[in-house]
Amino acid sequence: MSSSTSRDHKEISMKLTHLLRHDKQFYDRYFQLNGTETEAECDLKLNGFAKLDDLIAFRSNRRPRGGSDTKLTKELIEKVVDCQQTRFHDERAGEERVIGKIRMEFNPERTHVRCLNGHSNGLRLDHSIVPAPSHAFHLTSEYAISKILGERQGLKLMGRDHIHMYKQLDPAILNPRDSKRNVILQINFPEDFVCKDPAVNNYIFSAVPIPCEFIERKCTLQEYINNGYRFL
Repeated sequence: MSSSTSRDHKEISMKLTHLLRHDKQFYDRYFQLNGTETEAECDLKLNGFAKLDDLIAFRSNRRPRGGSDTKLTKELIEKVVDCQQTRFHDERAGEERVIGKIRMEFNPERTHVRCLNGHSNGLRLDHSIVPAPSHAFHLTSEYAISKILGERQGLKLMGRDHIHMYKQLDPAILNPRDSKRNVILQINFPEDFVCKDPAVNNYIFSAVPIPCEFIERKCTLQEYINNGYRFL
């Protein structure tokens, strides 16, 4: 894949996830039930699936706001969703690794697509509620650490539906070039805490704020990677 194609795919991926997670106008137009849907269509909407034709029509009626004006097509959406993970050779570990997060998925017929987490548009996906594990991990920035631990604010929803965490620090989801989320926090859950489990991408979600007394700063992401994907 050429660098220009890679940039286009990244930009389309960002715009798709924004539409599906945050765009209130798109949500009001295409996710709200109007009484004309079949049972199958209701199920798709309630589970966050948007029709590819609706995404394409909505995007085509909007003026580009900077960046490329690449026309959205079904073929391009398929390429972006199907290529969310890439393989690379990790010289430090001496092995092939997979990197990238699965943020979107198709329905079985590949006529609809959805984001798996991070919504702020009012959509609530029906994930299973499970007892929290003994601990989970969250990536954040040095600036946010001063709020989370320094000012004892803990982890907040920040306008989204959930706080997302990782059950394990899978190298596939760790990007050493991510300058915005470069500190690893460990959340040590109390026994009665419950989470939502989407059963994908090693995620686990909290629908409520997490107090700072359950949060521990471990190390930076780069330190973790340099130490062979182990804590110092």
